[in-house]
Amino acid sequence: MYFMKHLHRIAAGLAALLAVSLSACGSQPADNAGADTADHAAALMPYDAPSGRFTLSVPEIEGGWTVTDGGNDEHLVLDNSDQSFTVMVQALPLDQSLAFFSNLDELATYHQQTTLSTFGDAAEAEVAIGGGPDAPEIENVKSASYTVELSGVTARAQVSYFQTDGAYYILTITGLADVYDANIGKMQSALSSFHENAL
Repeated sequence: MYFMKHLHRIAAGLAALLAVSLSACGSQPADNAGADTADHAAALMPYDAPSGRFTLSVPEIEGGWTVTDGGNDEHLVLDNSDQSFTVMVQALPLDQSLAFFSNLDELATYHQQTTLSTFGDAAEAEVAIGGGPDAPEIENVKSASYTVELSGVTARAQVSYFQTDGAYYILTITGLADVYDANIGKMQSALSSFHENAL
């Protein structure tokens, strides 16, 4: 029962992230809206999940990153200075998850139907996770992108699902359209740094 409550909290979290992205800056352009999306080789800063389960290195962003309490040691939530761009990695340990989902497809379908259905149609996205020098590439990554508009303000989200030997993962990148568009290329390149640590 705890696991399903936790999964519902994840669903609420994504909805909240999109709402925060839509309201954080109103209709004002983000400070780094003019960032060079072609510069994908920016310096990366590593962040660990509080549990130590995984590490993700992300590109520097104007104003820096703030680590936000994700409410669980298996989650990592990074916000830029005005919360107009957020990266969230949620680990669902297999020893708990397999009682509810026998495979990644079931988890992705459940998450899409319970959380993302109100955000409209998804566009398929091709995202590579892992594959860096110390991180094997994850096979069978399922990704989709969403665009949400509210009161003339547009937000975007990219949601990826993948599995390792230890956990299912939901990785969400969301933000106001301007800051999202300026940073998504660098962020996608940085996903090669994802590494699951031995516990």
